[in-house]
Amino acid sequence: MKQFGRLLLPVFLICIFGCEDKHEDKKYIDSLTKDSRIAEIDLVDDALERCITRNSEQNGWETLEDITYLICSDENTCKFNEAGEVIWGTCKISSIEALTAMPNLEYLSLGNNFESWEDGNEPLKVIAQIPSLTKLSITYIYSEDITLETGASLKTLEILDGAEHIKFTAHPSVETLVLKADDDYDLSEEGYGNSPYELYSHFPNLKSLTIDSANMDAFKIASKMTGLQSLTIEDGVAKDISQIKDLTNLHTLIAEYGQIESLEGIENLSSLVILDLYKNLIVDVSPISHLKRLKYLNLSYNAIEIIDGFSELDNVTDLYVEYNNLSNINELVEMESLKILGLGENEEINDFTPLLEMESIETLKCSWDFYSEIDDDLINKLNNKGC
Repeated sequence: MKQFGRLLLPVFLICIFGCEDKHEDKKYIDSLTKDSRIAEIDLVDDALERCITRNSEQNGWETLEDITYLICSDENTCKFNEAGEVIWGTCKISSIEALTAMPNLEYLSLGNNFESWEDGNEPLKVIAQIPSLTKLSITYIYSEDITLETGASLKTLEILDGAEHIKFTAHPSVETLVLKADDDYDLSEEGYGNSPYELYSHFPNLKSLTIDSANMDAFKIASKMTGLQSLTIEDGVAKDISQIKDLTNLHTLIAEYGQIESLEGIENLSSLVILDLYKNLIVDVSPISHLKRLKYLNLSYNAIEIIDGFSELDNVTDLYVEYNNLSNINELVEMESLKILGLGENEEINDFTPLLEMESIETLKCSWDFYSEIDDDLINKLNNKGC
């Protein structure tokens, strides 16, 4: 029993002093107002205080009411030694309650300096109490099953690493969502945040979605988000574009460095203005001919041999088809709105004369390294078009 008491006493003392600090800090934070002078604030969380002070010095802010954004990067939260080197262990923010006293704080970037929470303390819940916050950016969340609550003013949410650990509640005000998950994230693993395939139920009014994860099927995740206007996929395992055929409000689709082989279903996305499918596995591009509103089209680094139906794309001004297997470019002549054309590194093309007929072209991006048999006079004429 005495041994147990000796073990318990240090823990008890830590709790007494630790709880006292937290209690006093809470009372102090509650006393802050919009008129509180930044130079006089004294927070228990030194890293947050440094972030507030340094951002304010950079912008000439004097009171909490003046603060409109906080970027809590290393340079704004860490202590530095005399050599100007970061003193690691001084950078982490563990409490953000003081931010609730800033009536005009609209953008908060916690970078990678947000401390793991302990003892049931979940600082992210305070986010909902920051009255004017419209954009939140957080990097590196490694604690499991973290609940994120947001206020009615939040429009943009960026979780730039560790998104798989977040448990989202309802976020009806959020219109822009950026998620990056660990490349080793196993979707079959239970107990890690929400299933990404249920995100649509937490973000009912989402207009823009960006997903960066090697193991998330972004098309499946987005398939029920029928209000989306912009979808960006960076990396990932998405293959079946037909999964998003019901997203008829999409005006921007960017899916680079992916595994897309078929464009079946894309013809339903008739509102598309920007389509970027750089570096996929596409061979047949004929479904694109149905996208009459397209203005920007990037299909570089695929396996395209024939550009069927491009003559029907009357509004395309920017076209990139570099590093493909094209052999015939006659159909490009009928694209009368085309101003920028990227055509280089298509080794099978043996006739470039159709390009001379394209009067609308202002910039022609090409390379002659692969075409030793081309007439020098033709090269000179095409170079005058911007090659």
